[in-house]
Amino acid sequence: MLIVDGYNWLFGVVADAELGKRPLERQRNQAIRLLAGWAEWHTEAVVIVFDGAAARTRQQVGGVEVWFTPKSRTADDEIVARVRAAERPREVRVVTADRLLGDRVRAEGGVIWSPRDFSGRLKELQSGQTLRLRREDLDGGDKPDAEPDVDGMVRAFEDGPPPRDR
Repeated sequence: MLIVDGYNWLFGVVADAELGKRPLERQRNQAIRLLAGWAEWHTEAVVIVFDGAAARTRQQVGGVEVWFTPKSRTADDEIVARVRAAERPREVRVVTADRLLGDRVRAEGGVIWSPRDFSGRLKELQSGQTLRLRREDLDGGDKPDAEPDVDGMVRAFEDGPPPRDR
C-alpha cells in the first residue's frame, strides 16, 4: 500500500511559480491523476490524504482513495492510524518529507519514501521507463528534500485538465 501525505507532497515538490498560480483544486486533481497512473501500473492500493475539510470525506478516483480529514483531525493522524491498522505495516509506504510524521510512521512499522524519490519514480512512469522500487528510495524521510523534482511534475501536469470523475 502507498499512502501520500497530500499537501506535503504537493507543496514540497510542486514549488513552481506557474503551477502555484493554478487553483488548488486543479493541482490536487492533477496529483490524483498521477497517482491513479501509479496505482494502475503497480496494482496496489494508493491513498492520498489532505487536511482540512468541513467533515471527513473519502472518495475513490480511479485507483486512488482520496481522503480529506475534518478540521478537528490532521492528515498526519489519519496516516498514522492507517499504518497502525495495517495487517503488515512494513508493506505500507508513506510519501512525506515531514520528519515528525516519518518518526510516527516508523514507530508503527511503516516505511517512509521521500517525495523527491517518489516523484522521480513518477517521472520514469511518465516517460515510459521501467519502474523498479529501489531499497535506497525508501526510508529517505530523515533528509529534507532540498532538491525536489519539479521538472518531472511540471511535465506531467502540462498535458491538460484531469479526466472527470466517473
